[in-house]
Amino acid sequence: MRDRSNGLLFSLTRLPGSRLVLHAAIAIAAWGLLFFVNDRVDPLMNYYIAYAAVFATALFGMMILVGLSGQVSLGNGGLMAVGGYVFALVGARWVEVPVFGPIFGWQWNPAWSIVMTGFAGFVIGLLVGLIAARLRGPYLAGLTLGLAGGIAALANRFPGLLGGEEGLFVDGIFPPESFGFEFPIERWQAWIAVAVACIVGFFALNLSHGRQGRMWQAVRDDPTAASVVGISPAGAKVSAFVVSSVFAALAGATLAILLEIVSPGAYPLGLSLSLLVGVVLGGRTSLVGALIGAALLVALPEWVRSLASNQGWPNQIADNAPNLMYGALVVLVVLIAPGGIVGLFSGLFARLRGGR
Repeated sequence: MRDRSNGLLFSLTRLPGSRLVLHAAIAIAAWGLLFFVNDRVDPLMNYYIAYAAVFATALFGMMILVGLSGQVSLGNGGLMAVGGYVFALVGARWVEVPVFGPIFGWQWNPAWSIVMTGFAGFVIGLLVGLIAARLRGPYLAGLTLGLAGGIAALANRFPGLLGGEEGLFVDGIFPPESFGFEFPIERWQAWIAVAVACIVGFFALNLSHGRQGRMWQAVRDDPTAASVVGISPAGAKVSAFVVSSVFAALAGATLAILLEIVSPGAYPLGLSLSLLVGVVLGGRTSLVGALIGAALLVALPEWVRSLASNQGWPNQIADNAPNLMYGALVVLVVLIAPGGIVGLFSGLFARLRGGR
């Protein structure tokens, strides 16, 4: 017998604007659930939730860039650093805009700083994407790796502007006074990080499940065939890089709010490698995989540190153990489940359904 409920759901999603409403409902439901959880856990757990939300925001972009468009990037950690520095420079505190302030009373606040961060990510992503569209394989990886490694050099080259190794402090991201003086700042940071992740997730859902997502996949699978049907491979690659850059910049700004400082040490080269590991582990073409990857990037280092403390491992081993764990997991996933954790469970579920 035909499953009428599935047919009805498919018909509803074909209505004009229905997909947009569905994706908005998913994002709002996720925000509401995490908002509920944030109010009922301790400050340390809120810190972990905020950190996972930062990684999820960046991994949504990695899913689009690596999974849907097929481009390998080792520089999204550097794009996060760009977002963090722009956020700190624009100003996370209330600063009056000298031109429009006297006329309209407009003021800069953290929300405007995040908007400017997204704009900076767009510009950088467009510039780098125009170059990256002409490259592939190790050349593309080398370009993006150089972008990630150049942030520390720029910070040291312009210490007066970027703060050098000490970095720039991010002030003024405090809960409203109406919440009370005992309101944990970790909960406030988690609210901001979760809100940014849900907004980015909404856009990622619409892009990946819409016409643009199909164009990215067509170019990834066969650029020649895509060009025959009127899709510009270069244009699709640039657009994927721009979207990924905007998401990475927003993640970098959120990380600056969480750490309350922007410095080369806050955005190390290993951050870019961790993002690539996260998207491979979770699933390159799935937003759910990006969420799983974000959770793993937060949970695994903490679990390894706890294990090292209990076993009395030397600091040198304890510090490098998470990287060894990442490498082992990536090798395991590539050999057993190339589609990541999501692909593994999807395959198992399909086999179970086929065995009925």
